[in-house]
Amino acid sequence: MTTPDDTPSADEAALAFSALQDDASEAAGQGGSPQRKGAPRKARVDRLIRDKEVADALAQTSAAQAQQLRQRLQSAGRPQDYRTPEDYTRAVAEQAVREVGAEILARQAEQAREIAARAAYDAWGETTAAFREKVPDFDEVAHNPNLAVTPIMAESIRETPRGAEIAYFLGKNPGEAQRIAALPPVSQVMAIARLEARLDIAQAAISRAPEPIGALTGRGGNAGKPLDQMSFDEYRRARGF
Repeated sequence: MTTPDDTPSADEAALAFSALQDDASEAAGQGGSPQRKGAPRKARVDRLIRDKEVADALAQTSAAQAQQLRQRLQSAGRPQDYRTPEDYTRAVAEQAVREVGAEILARQAEQAREIAARAAYDAWGETTAAFREKVPDFDEVAHNPNLAVTPIMAESIRETPRGAEIAYFLGKNPGEAQRIAALPPVSQVMAIARLEARLDIAQAAISRAPEPIGALTGRGGNAGKPLDQMSFDEYRRARGF
């Protein structure tokens, strides 16, 4: 007979997936952002990250439930194997419910993974927007299709506040990207973290540098200038590119 956890689990996943689809549709209708126009960029990024986390969790749950239902599938047998025709009819119906439920859950898992990927992509676009404005060749360099970047590296880069700078650095240094990509998964994550720390140290050094004494030289320098006030060429020199 059908056990209590068959249909309810599928229904719960369907309800959660429906709500997630509503959020995704709302985001698509607002130019890829789930927040209204003019909302702070951080709020949009936070919402997209939450959507990704929800979608990832739903994909994992739905896939697991689909697998559980598939494992319980078995042939209903022959009518003569049952005491009454009603018992056979019930067994066939229960099998059909499990098959349909497993298929629905599998589709939900795949669609949830697609929503999670879209949310991650949109969040990356938001978090790199400011850097992209300062570095015109960001997309060409960081998104070079020939650059050795593993999925683990990409996820680690997206999760760090300096992800745009790290992606640009690796794009400018493909040998370093190749070296990191050849490392074990955990070492890849650690290597990205070390790159972030190097950028933090460089930023701190720039912030602590004294303002140049223009009266003595007749021209200023870039050592103490904030990054958001540098020209593109000054920014690249400060970052060592």
